[in-house]
Amino acid sequence: MLKSINQQWNQIPKPVKVFLFKAVMLLVIWKTIYLVFLLPTRIIDAPATRSVGIATAKALNLAYNTQGYTSKKEVQNRQSEFGVVAVDQQAIYLNNNKIVAIEDACNGIELFALYAGFILCLPAAFSRKLIFIGLGLVAIYLVNIFRCTVITWVLLAHPQFFGFAHHYLFTFIVYVFIIWFWLLFTRKLTPQYVQK
Repeated sequence: MLKSINQQWNQIPKPVKVFLFKAVMLLVIWKTIYLVFLLPTRIIDAPATRSVGIATAKALNLAYNTQGYTSKKEVQNRQSEFGVVAVDQQAIYLNNNKIVAIEDACNGIELFALYAGFILCLPAAFSRKLIFIGLGLVAIYLVNIFRCTVITWVLLAHPQFFGFAHHYLFTFIVYVFIIWFWLLFTRKLTPQYVQK
């Protein structure tokens, strides 16, 4: 069996092996840094979640031509297997009535890392990588604001579809957008390696 796996591995082109190695290394490095240093301190998550909440409230105000939507930081106590845990969130209010809360999992940080990591793993000029990472991160941020805004609208207008929209529909849309941006990046790439 090991011989068969080794033979199959040897049939994989070198550029694919290099990509896979870089991707695994970046994933390990990112997850280690995030879980050990960034997540416990919320040094990235706190401002990102706050920003998404504020931008979502502004987008809702713009869409509904009102000033009734506001966003404020809250802490919600939630039961977990370790006991009661305090969860920071950015709540969206309509005329002082809480509508929805945006938590760290919805701030887009993991999407930023996934998108940028993929770009960094591909063979391309560094300047091209920087341009696509910069444009992509801004675009993902804006798509995430759109996602949170429309999910809030769904909750208000069609609450029976909120679970589906939140967990499936808009997750799918965001990932399709990211894949589309990756495809744009790879369109004019020329391989740095030639398989012989």
